Amino acid sequence: MSGIDAVTATGSHEIVEAATDPFPQSMGAAPGYSQPDEAHLYWLFGLGGGETGDMCAQQPGAFTKFAELPYVVQRTWSNIAAKQGHDPCVPPLPGEVFFNSVPVLNDTITFNIGQTIT
Repeated sequence: MSGIDAVTATGSHEIVEAATDPFPQSMGAAPGYSQPDEAHLYWLFGLGGGETGDMCAQQPGAFTKFAELPYVVQRTWSNIAAKQGHDPCVPPLPGEVFFNSVPVLNDTITFNIGQTIT
């Protein structure tokens, strides 16, 4: 990317993050979103950041130009889309099919040290 596309791509990334985490260091009742909770910190370390834009920045098609907008913008993370089983990076890419899978880990394993893990 170069020129105005580089500016709008970076700008859209930062604008969405500023809107979702306006006070990331605030310890008040509603600081906004600044990073995943402890159970999901791998997003923070695996992708180089845990803000909503960072969680999609490494995905194919993260920076795209939509037909109705003549500039490149970044798609960003949506908990609602993820919970519905859709591509968590929104807006969705036109003509693309999202596919994901998750293993069901309901096995019981007994170790010879006498401990059972479920």
